[in-house]
Amino acid sequence: MDNASKALILSGAILLAIAIIGVGMAIFNQAQLIAGESTAPMDSLAVSAHNSHFRLYLADNGVSGSLITALVGETSAYNAAATNPLLKVTLVVIDDNGVRHTILEPNAPAVLYQGEDGFDEIIISNRTYYAQAFYTNDGIITQIDFTIKP
Repeated sequence: MDNASKALILSGAILLAIAIIGVGMAIFNQAQLIAGESTAPMDSLAVSAHNSHFRLYLADNGVSGSLITALVGETSAYNAAATNPLLKVTLVVIDDNGVRHTILEPNAPAVLYQGEDGFDEIIISNRTYYAQAFYTNDGIITQIDFTIKP
């Protein structure tokens, strides 16, 4: 009888341990689900933060050439600081003749095409340009093309 009572106590302790482990695993799995849901918005927040650097330059009514020149400097610094190569941006200006001039590439210094008179030959400060952004599948801006507004 003494052995039977000890066996019942031992089996009860084992069942209690299994129940505690099961509850612990359920709490852990629930925490994993919550953590997974909270990291998804972080990704979209990071994309939104990246794209916010360029939203000003994507105005529907166009941007001035002087604003594009400012963007070149900002983007050059942004590309240099970006550790993720997907976050680096290319800037292209398409002139009156339809010729594409890559002003800034992700891993190269800016090329501003200085003319003889000291002004940019490609980016004309008093002209208005339309911007077209190109995105990755994740919605990250990777390139912006500027075309002179007719």
